[in-house]
Amino acid sequence: MRSIPTVGLLFLATACSDPIAPPEAALVVTPDQAAVSRDGQSMTIPFTLTNRSAAPVFVSACGDQARVVVEHTTGSGWETYASGFCLAVLPTTPLPLAAGNTLAGAVSVPGTAGSYRIRPRFSVDANGPEILGMPSASVDIR
Repeated sequence: MRSIPTVGLLFLATACSDPIAPPEAALVVTPDQAAVSRDGQSMTIPFTLTNRSAAPVFVSACGDQARVVVEHTTGSGWETYASGFCLAVLPTTPLPLAAGNTLAGAVSVPGTAGSYRIRPRFSVDANGPEILGMPSASVDIR
C-alpha cells in the first residue's frame, strides 16, 4: 500500500481551498472617475463592488448603502479620510453579495482637490469579523 507524502497532502489541501487569497482581495472596488461630482465643499464618488470569490461575502452597510473607507494621499502616503459613519437610526445589517455579483454604491464626503481611493469593508461570514479590503485605483479630484 502506498502512502501520500505529507507535502502531497499539504498541496492537495491548498489546491482545494478558495482561490482568492488573501481574503482582503475577495471584494474589489472600482470607482467611476467619470461620474465623480463636486458640489460646493463636498464630493460624491460612485463605485462598484465586485465579489471575486467563490462564496458570498457580507458588505458592511448603513441602511441599504455599502459602508466604505475613503483614503487620501498626503506627503507621507495614504491616510484615512472618512471611515463610513452611520446614523444610529439606520440599520447596520450587512448586505449579502453572492459570488461573482456586483453592488453599486456612492460615497459623499467633504473634500477638496487631491487623490482619493476607496477600501471596502466586509466579512466572509454574516457575523464574522470585518475585513478592510484592498484599495481601489486612485480617483483624482481637480
